Amino acid sequence: MLEAVVVLATVLIVGGQHLSEQSSSARQEAEVSIITPLTVRHKFPVPLAPFKHWFSKFVPILPGSKHFPGVHVVASRNVPDRKVERIANVLAEFLDNDEDGKVDNPHVAMHMQKRGATMIMFGDADELEQSGFDDVPGFDTQDCEGDETGVTPGRVMAHVMTAEAVGENSMACLYHTDMLCDAPLEEVLHLVTDVGFAYAYPKVFGTRAGSAIAITMDELIANCGHSSQDTPLGKYSKYSFPDCIGKYHYTDETCEYGCLIAEYVHHFVASYNGEYPFGRPGVVPDNACGTKDKRAGEWELCAVAKDGNLSASRELLKRGDPDGFSLLTDPIFRLPLRMPDGKYKPPPNSSAVFFKVDAHAERAVLGFQHISLEGKLRRRHRMHVAGKVQTEMVKTVKFTNTKLKGDSDNTVLV
Repeated sequence: MLEAVVVLATVLIVGGQHLSEQSSSARQEAEVSIITPLTVRHKFPVPLAPFKHWFSKFVPILPGSKHFPGVHVVASRNVPDRKVERIANVLAEFLDNDEDGKVDNPHVAMHMQKRGATMIMFGDADELEQSGFDDVPGFDTQDCEGDETGVTPGRVMAHVMTAEAVGENSMACLYHTDMLCDAPLEEVLHLVTDVGFAYAYPKVFGTRAGSAIAITMDELIANCGHSSQDTPLGKYSKYSFPDCIGKYHYTDETCEYGCLIAEYVHHFVASYNGEYPFGRPGVVPDNACGTKDKRAGEWELCAVAKDGNLSASRELLKRGDPDGFSLLTDPIFRLPLRMPDGKYKPPPNSSAVFFKVDAHAERAVLGFQHISLEGKLRRRHRMHVAGKVQTEMVKTVKFTNTKLKGDSDNTVLV
């Protein structure tokens, strides 16, 4: 059953504006809200039908339209519903980081909606490889498997991790055990930054050489060089850690320049919001933060916070990466800097959805690339990178504003 309210949305062309003007216009755009409740559904609406070959369940996050696919989570039958819903809640919290019922940056949300930003979930990396999944035209996807996703503790048991959540390989934060420090905190953020921020603000967050975020990253890499030759320096850059002064040094030779930028943004956010200071298993301290006696193998600008105080880690970021700190904490962009707990809790009656789209954007054919990341919680990742979406005209169009209840064969994402 659908409860719908029809609203007007005005198309806004932002191409060619200065960065400050883009940021200003984003703040003036209409409000966008998450589709609730964030529960697993099984009857795929028409726009998601191509996913049915590999996946049997989904959770809608932001609405789509006739022209744009919207934002979703899809999963195979081998992924427990609670893990799918954790991914959905983490994604909702990254989009509405203050949980006031409104997406923090509607401009970013618009780009994710029209590019079909979708989290895909298989049971594990083996199922992903055996599935033969390649891409779905019209959708930009990021994967995060079930076996690297924890189960958010229930509200009643918030102070104790359940046996299902802990298991033999706990994903609870090492020093803050009532919270999860699992892979979704990284992989979902990649979807938001790579498909949302990078396209909403290409001069600032674009994953290519010359963007503001690329410049700040290069400052941190300094003379540590690159393992991959797929960077602006190519064969002329040699990976030299630990004989270097840089604070960011990525050893995986398959991680090209765009991948390095995506990882850099996550490292910064994880150091700021608590994911690293609270102790992500398998990452802290060896790959991130390090110890007094040993440098971290990948990222050094974070400090362990066993007492829950993030001040030391944030101060280290501010001193060690001053340009990146100024950029990534600038409130005009509303980058999500609060760590999700997997329990999206907007105010009651905040499900109205208002959004702006371009009625004549052209959906590009998607490219496909593999990103291989090391570590137990870092599996082979597949990103589907869409081409440039063109805006052609300003037009006022009608959209339907929905709150989904249950499943319906006639469900249409609007």
